[in-house]
Amino acid sequence: MANNNNSNQLLAPGAQQAIDQMKFEIAQEFGVNLGADTTSRANGSVGGEITKRLVQMAEQQLGGGFLSTIIVFTFQLNIMARRGWDKTHL
Repeated sequence: MANNNNSNQLLAPGAQQAIDQMKFEIAQEFGVNLGADTTSRANGSVGGEITKRLVQMAEQQLGGGFLSTIIVFTFQLNIMARRGWDKTHL
């Protein structure tokens, strides 16, 4: 189980809510019922799609450069690490 004593601070107010909203919208699109009873593959498909969409958004905002991809990928990894990399925290 993930340790909730986290010192990470979000730089953008509302970022967590936006990510959560995206997660639930994608899960609904994919027909995935997020949670511990769902396969890691199904839960992971939602996380992968979040990353894909965040990269697309960053590329559009920053002109499609390599830096945008790195920024978004790092952001997504931080979220996953904060949640313990386990499907019960998706």
